[in-house]
Amino acid sequence: MKKVFSILFAAALLCSANGIKAQNASEGGFMDHLGVGLNYSFLKGEGISVHFSLLPILKARVGLNYFGLGLVPSLIKEQSFEADSYDGTQAESVSGEINKAGIAMINGSILADYYPFGGNTVFSITGGVFIGTDRVNVSGKADGDFSFEGVKIKPNADGTFKGHISMGSVIKPYIGIGLGKTIPNKRVGFRWDLGMIYQGKFGLYSDNAGGKFTLDDSKVGEANDGYKTVLDMVTLAVYPQMTFTLSYRIF
Repeated sequence: MKKVFSILFAAALLCSANGIKAQNASEGGFMDHLGVGLNYSFLKGEGISVHFSLLPILKARVGLNYFGLGLVPSLIKEQSFEADSYDGTQAESVSGEINKAGIAMINGSILADYYPFGGNTVFSITGGVFIGTDRVNVSGKADGDFSFEGVKIKPNADGTFKGHISMGSVIKPYIGIGLGKTIPNKRVGFRWDLGMIYQGKFGLYSDNAGGKFTLDDSKVGEANDGYKTVLDMVTLAVYPQMTFTLSYRIF
């Protein structure tokens, strides 16, 4: 009986120790704790991530996000245009139409969460990078070769043409603040992040226009309000970013 009691007592101590460890999971050192997360981010879209401890006050996240949105004709109507001839000698002599445009973003991320007031608190400062491509794909159709907004375009044999706006660099630095634990004390937790991401300079590309090109700013100003709004949005160098994450602690 005494032996059984000793075993039960040892088991109770072990359970108690495990309980204490679980309560202080966010205080773990290098690779002591591991978690996963599902998130939704303004601009970067839906994502998954793996979270792990580095120091009691420093956690890390490695993730992948995807965002896709149809702009034309989903949000903006198809736009007809009258363009100049390819050599520019005949004004508005070629008819055409922008019939499809959409945003596509796929990014990996490496982020570090620093807890300045201790690993078991909820406020953190986050820094890191997003790595990937953000672009707006555009396609249309025209009656022949043309010059539009200072760009000379040669459509394919069937009259179609396409191009894209590259929304900044492949590597994009991020800095922000967060509330919530990267690795929760309990099995499930919630985290909120707010910060800024530096996209970098945008670029415009089209095989039908000979590769990379620029737009004539004076002519862009003549476009309708919907297109100017979209162009202004996708060519910003710095974007705000807000992310909501549902986390699960594995150990």
